[in-house]
Amino acid sequence: MSISMNKMKIKTKLITSFSLIIILNLVLAIVLYFSFSTVKNNVREIEQQFTPAANSVRDLANALETMRGAIQFLKQHS
Repeated sequence: MSISMNKMKIKTKLITSFSLIIILNLVLAIVLYFSFSTVKNNVREIEQQFTPAANSVRDLANALETMRGAIQFLKQHS
């Protein structure tokens, strides 16, 4: 009888351990999901903040290229 009881106790402990591991993995998965979601939103906000600056730099580069072309034109025709 005692061997059977010991087997039952071991089975119960194993089931409890596996259940706890599964629950902890689910909790970890949920935490990671929300963490990555937060990081994704933060990256999106940073992109939105820097997009106008990137557009301004692009516009400035285009203006400088136009000025360079105008200066070369004036040098050739003067």
